[in-house]
Amino acid sequence: MGSAGKKLRTRMDIGKDIQSCLDDLNNMTHAKLAELLNLSEKTVDRMVAGKGPITKYASDLAKITGKPESWFKENI
Repeated sequence: MGSAGKKLRTRMDIGKDIQSCLDDLNNMTHAKLAELLNLSEKTVDRMVAGKGPITKYASDLAKITGKPESWFKENI
């Protein structure tokens, strides 16, 4: 746990949350998200697996999913 009892978010946590968002968005595919982000599907696959560059795309992910930008950043 981080300061003030907050759990630090890892890329893995965020990746799982991205997949949950996609499920909530009528089962949006990784391919569709890749298209919206102008990325390869492989990059989106890596993001969802917690291995890709997530924070870099936080603003765009927030717009697509309706979640706050901070939701896609580590250690919040």
